Amino acid sequence: MSGFNEDGALSHATPEQIERAFMEKTNDFNEAAFGMYRQTAHVNPTISPAQYNFRQMYKFNNTSNFLHSLSPEMRAWLRRITHKQDDSGAGRQEKLRLAEYRQNVAETRMKKDEANAARRQAAEEEINAVTPILTITELESRLQKGSSKYLTVTDLTLQLKWHRMHSPLNSIPNLGSKRDEKISFLRAAINRHIDPRASGILSTSASAVDDVEEDHPDMIWRITWTIATILRKIIIRNEFY
Repeated sequence: MSGFNEDGALSHATPEQIERAFMEKTNDFNEAAFGMYRQTAHVNPTISPAQYNFRQMYKFNNTSNFLHSLSPEMRAWLRRITHKQDDSGAGRQEKLRLAEYRQNVAETRMKKDEANAARRQAAEEEINAVTPILTITELESRLQKGSSKYLTVTDLTLQLKWHRMHSPLNSIPNLGSKRDEKISFLRAAINRHIDPRASGILSTSASAVDDVEEDHPDMIWRITWTIATILRKIIIRNEFY
Protein backbone atom coordinates (compact mmCIF):
# COMPACT_ATOMS: atom_id res chain seq x y z
CA MET A 1 0.00 0.00 0.00
CA SER A 2 1.31 3.47 -0.91
CA GLY A 3 0.51 4.82 2.57
CA PHE A 4 3.25 2.66 4.10
CA ASN A 5 5.95 3.75 1.66
CA GLU A 6 8.93 5.72 2.88
CA ASP A 7 7.44 8.95 1.53
CA GLY A 8 3.85 7.89 2.15
CA ALA A 9 1.11 9.62 4.12
CA LEU A 10 2.07 7.97 7.42
CA SER A 11 5.64 9.28 7.24
CA HIS A 12 4.30 12.87 7.29
CA ALA A 13 1.46 12.26 9.78
CA THR A 14 1.46 13.76 13.25
CA PRO A 15 1.29 11.52 16.37
CA GLU A 16 -2.35 12.52 16.82
CA GLN A 17 -3.19 11.49 13.25
CA ILE A 18 -1.39 8.17 13.66
CA GLU A 19 -3.32 7.50 16.86
CA ARG A 20 -6.62 8.23 15.13
CA ALA A 21 -5.67 5.86 12.29
CA PHE A 22 -5.05 2.96 14.67
CA MET A 23 -7.25 -0.12 14.10
CA GLU A 24 -7.64 -3.28 16.16
CA LYS A 25 -6.49 -6.58 14.67
CA THR A 26 -9.98 -8.02 15.06
CA ASN A 27 -13.51 -6.71 15.45
CA ASP A 28 -14.29 -9.48 17.95
CA PHE A 29 -12.31 -9.19 21.17
CA ASN A 30 -13.69 -12.53 22.37
CA GLU A 31 -12.49 -14.42 19.29
CA ALA A 32 -9.35 -15.79 20.97
CA ALA A 33 -11.22 -16.52 24.20
CA PHE A 34 -13.83 -18.59 22.36
CA GLY A 35 -11.09 -20.50 20.56
CA MET A 36 -9.32 -21.34 23.83
CA TYR A 37 -12.60 -22.47 25.38
CA ARG A 38 -13.33 -24.78 22.44
CA GLN A 39 -9.88 -26.36 22.71
CA THR A 40 -10.22 -26.84 26.47
CA ALA A 41 -13.74 -28.26 26.15
CA HIS A 42 -12.51 -30.68 23.48
CA VAL A 43 -9.86 -32.06 25.86
CA ASN A 44 -12.17 -31.88 28.93
CA PRO A 45 -15.69 -32.52 27.61
CA THR A 46 -17.25 -32.55 31.11
CA ILE A 47 -15.99 -29.12 32.12
CA SER A 48 -18.69 -26.51 32.67
CA PRO A 49 -18.42 -22.87 31.54
CA ALA A 50 -18.26 -21.79 35.19
CA GLN A 51 -15.33 -24.11 35.89
CA TYR A 52 -13.54 -22.91 32.78
CA ASN A 53 -14.05 -19.27 33.77
CA PHE A 54 -12.71 -19.99 37.27
CA ARG A 55 -9.56 -21.56 35.83
CA GLN A 56 -8.98 -18.69 33.41
CA MET A 57 -9.52 -16.07 36.11
CA TYR A 58 -7.15 -17.93 38.43
CA LYS A 59 -4.44 -17.95 35.74
CA PHE A 60 -4.79 -14.46 34.25
CA ASN A 61 -5.58 -12.55 37.46
CA ASN A 62 -2.49 -13.85 39.28
CA THR A 63 -4.77 -15.41 41.90
CA SER A 64 -2.05 -17.69 43.27
CA ASN A 65 0.01 -14.78 44.60
CA PHE A 66 -3.14 -13.18 45.98
CA LEU A 67 -4.04 -16.33 47.94
CA HIS A 68 -0.58 -16.52 49.46
CA SER A 69 -1.04 -12.98 50.77
CA LEU A 70 -4.30 -13.80 52.61
CA SER A 71 -4.52 -14.27 56.34
CA PRO A 72 -5.71 -17.57 57.87
CA GLU A 73 -9.05 -15.95 58.69
CA MET A 74 -9.60 -14.88 55.09
CA ARG A 75 -8.67 -18.36 53.87
CA ALA A 76 -11.21 -19.90 56.22
CA TRP A 77 -13.86 -17.46 55.01
CA LEU A 78 -13.13 -18.31 51.38
CA ARG A 79 -13.38 -22.04 52.13
CA ARG A 80 -16.79 -21.53 53.74
CA ILE A 81 -18.01 -19.59 50.71
CA THR A 82 -16.65 -22.28 48.36
CA HIS A 83 -18.28 -25.11 50.32
CA LYS A 84 -21.56 -23.22 50.31
CA GLN A 85 -21.41 -22.82 46.53
CA ASP A 86 -20.59 -26.51 46.07
CA ASP A 87 -23.43 -27.60 48.36
CA SER A 88 -25.91 -25.56 46.32
CA GLY A 89 -25.69 -28.12 43.50
CA ALA A 90 -25.45 -25.44 40.83
CA GLY A 91 -22.38 -27.05 39.29
CA ARG A 92 -24.01 -30.47 39.22
CA GLN A 93 -27.13 -29.09 37.55
CA GLU A 94 -24.98 -27.36 34.95
CA LYS A 95 -23.13 -30.63 34.21
CA LEU A 96 -26.44 -32.48 33.90
CA ARG A 97 -27.73 -29.87 31.45
CA LEU A 98 -24.54 -30.13 29.38
CA ALA A 99 -24.70 -33.94 29.41
CA GLU A 100 -28.36 -33.87 28.34
CA TYR A 101 -27.58 -31.43 25.55
CA ARG A 102 -24.69 -33.57 24.27
CA GLN A 103 -26.91 -36.65 24.41
CA ASN A 104 -29.59 -34.89 22.38
CA VAL A 105 -27.00 -33.76 19.82
CA ALA A 106 -25.64 -37.31 19.54
CA GLU A 107 -29.13 -38.79 19.11
CA THR A 108 -30.03 -36.19 16.48
CA ARG A 109 -26.87 -36.94 14.52
CA MET A 110 -27.48 -40.67 14.83
CA LYS A 111 -31.03 -40.31 13.51
CA LYS A 112 -29.79 -38.15 10.64
CA ASP A 113 -27.09 -40.70 9.78
CA GLU A 114 -29.65 -43.51 9.88
CA ALA A 115 -32.01 -41.55 7.62
CA ASN A 116 -29.19 -40.85 5.16
CA ALA A 117 -28.15 -44.50 5.21
CA ALA A 118 -31.76 -45.55 4.57
CA ARG A 119 -32.00 -43.15 1.63
CA ARG A 120 -28.75 -44.45 0.19
CA GLN A 121 -29.91 -48.03 0.65
CA ALA A 122 -33.25 -47.29 -1.03
CA ALA A 123 -31.49 -45.57 -3.93
CA GLU A 124 -29.09 -48.50 -4.31
CA GLU A 125 -31.94 -51.02 -4.25
CA GLU A 126 -33.78 -48.98 -6.88
CA ILE A 127 -30.71 -49.03 -9.12
CA ASN A 128 -30.12 -52.76 -8.55
CA ALA A 129 -33.71 -53.45 -9.59
CA VAL A 130 -33.05 -51.87 -12.99
CA THR A 131 -32.69 -54.16 -15.99
CA PRO A 132 -29.77 -52.47 -17.76
CA ILE A 133 -29.72 -51.68 -21.45
CA LEU A 134 -26.44 -53.05 -22.76
CA THR A 135 -26.86 -52.75 -26.53
CA ILE A 136 -27.40 -49.80 -28.82
CA THR A 137 -30.10 -51.73 -30.69
CA GLU A 138 -32.21 -52.13 -27.57
CA LEU A 139 -31.68 -48.49 -26.70
CA GLU A 140 -32.83 -47.27 -30.10
CA SER A 141 -35.89 -49.53 -30.05
CA ARG A 142 -36.95 -48.32 -26.62
CA LEU A 143 -36.52 -44.69 -27.63
CA GLN A 144 -39.20 -45.04 -30.29
CA LYS A 145 -42.51 -43.51 -29.24
CA GLY A 146 -45.19 -46.14 -28.87
CA SER A 147 -42.70 -48.78 -27.75
CA SER A 148 -43.99 -51.10 -25.04
CA LYS A 149 -40.93 -50.25 -22.92
CA TYR A 150 -40.58 -46.62 -23.91
CA LEU A 151 -37.83 -44.89 -21.94
CA THR A 152 -39.05 -41.92 -19.94
CA VAL A 153 -36.70 -39.33 -18.45
CA THR A 154 -36.88 -41.19 -15.13
CA ASP A 155 -35.98 -44.46 -16.86
CA LEU A 156 -33.04 -42.81 -18.59
CA THR A 157 -31.80 -41.45 -15.27
CA LEU A 158 -32.00 -44.88 -13.64
CA GLN A 159 -30.17 -46.44 -16.58
CA LEU A 160 -27.40 -43.85 -16.26
CA LYS A 161 -27.18 -44.47 -12.50
CA TRP A 162 -26.83 -48.21 -13.13
CA HIS A 163 -23.99 -47.65 -15.59
CA ARG A 164 -22.37 -45.18 -13.22
CA MET A 165 -22.46 -47.79 -10.43
CA HIS A 166 -20.96 -50.51 -12.65
CA SER A 167 -18.47 -48.35 -14.56
CA PRO A 168 -15.02 -47.01 -13.66
CA LEU A 169 -14.92 -44.00 -11.38
CA ASN A 170 -15.86 -40.66 -12.99
CA SER A 171 -16.74 -42.32 -16.30
CA ILE A 172 -20.24 -40.78 -16.05
CA PRO A 173 -19.71 -37.55 -14.09
CA ASN A 174 -22.97 -35.96 -15.27
CA LEU A 175 -26.45 -37.47 -15.57
CA GLY A 176 -27.71 -34.62 -17.74
CA SER A 177 -30.69 -32.38 -17.15
CA LYS A 178 -32.50 -32.79 -20.49
CA ARG A 179 -33.73 -35.86 -22.30
CA ASP A 180 -31.39 -35.44 -25.26
CA GLU A 181 -28.39 -35.11 -22.94
CA LYS A 182 -29.38 -38.24 -21.02
CA ILE A 183 -29.77 -40.21 -24.26
CA SER A 184 -26.35 -39.08 -25.44
CA PHE A 185 -24.72 -39.97 -22.11
CA LEU A 186 -26.46 -43.34 -22.01
CA ARG A 187 -25.37 -44.19 -25.54
CA ALA A 188 -21.77 -43.36 -24.63
CA ALA A 189 -22.04 -45.42 -21.43
CA ILE A 190 -23.30 -48.46 -23.36
CA ASN A 191 -20.43 -48.16 -25.82
CA ARG A 192 -17.94 -47.96 -22.94
CA HIS A 193 -19.58 -51.01 -21.38
CA ILE A 194 -19.23 -52.99 -24.61
CA ASP A 195 -15.74 -52.00 -25.76
CA PRO A 196 -13.69 -53.13 -22.73
CA ARG A 197 -15.29 -56.59 -22.86
CA ALA A 198 -14.58 -56.97 -26.56
CA SER A 199 -10.98 -55.74 -26.38
CA GLY A 200 -10.17 -57.76 -23.27
CA ILE A 201 -11.48 -61.20 -24.30
CA LEU A 202 -11.32 -61.19 -28.07
CA SER A 203 -7.85 -59.70 -28.45
CA THR A 204 -6.54 -62.87 -30.15
CA SER A 205 -8.96 -62.45 -33.04
CA ALA A 206 -9.00 -58.70 -33.49
CA SER A 207 -9.32 -58.78 -37.25
CA ALA A 208 -12.39 -61.04 -37.11
CA VAL A 209 -13.94 -58.82 -34.48
CA ASP A 210 -13.39 -55.73 -36.62
CA ASP A 211 -15.19 -57.39 -39.53
CA VAL A 212 -18.15 -58.35 -37.37
CA GLU A 213 -18.23 -54.96 -35.65
CA GLU A 214 -18.58 -53.08 -38.92
CA ASP A 215 -21.76 -54.91 -39.95
CA HIS A 216 -23.19 -56.00 -36.59
CA PRO A 217 -22.05 -53.78 -33.71
CA ASP A 218 -24.29 -55.56 -31.19
CA MET A 219 -23.13 -59.06 -32.11
CA ILE A 220 -19.70 -58.48 -30.62
CA TRP A 221 -21.22 -58.06 -27.17
CA ARG A 222 -23.20 -61.31 -27.51
CA ILE A 223 -20.08 -63.21 -28.57
CA THR A 224 -18.10 -61.75 -25.70
CA TRP A 225 -20.79 -62.57 -23.18
CA THR A 226 -21.00 -66.17 -24.44
CA ILE A 227 -17.24 -66.67 -24.20
CA ALA A 228 -17.15 -65.14 -20.70
CA THR A 229 -19.96 -67.46 -19.57
CA ILE A 230 -18.17 -70.54 -20.92
CA LEU A 231 -14.90 -69.55 -19.27
CA ARG A 232 -16.64 -68.96 -15.96
CA LYS A 233 -18.26 -72.42 -16.07
CA ILE A 234 -14.90 -74.02 -16.86
CA ILE A 235 -13.25 -72.25 -13.92
CA ILE A 236 -16.04 -73.29 -11.53
CA ARG A 237 -15.88 -76.90 -12.74
CA ASN A 238 -12.11 -77.00 -12.20
CA GLU A 239 -12.50 -75.66 -8.67
CA PHE A 240 -14.89 -78.46 -7.71
CA TYR A 241 -13.00 -81.25 -9.44
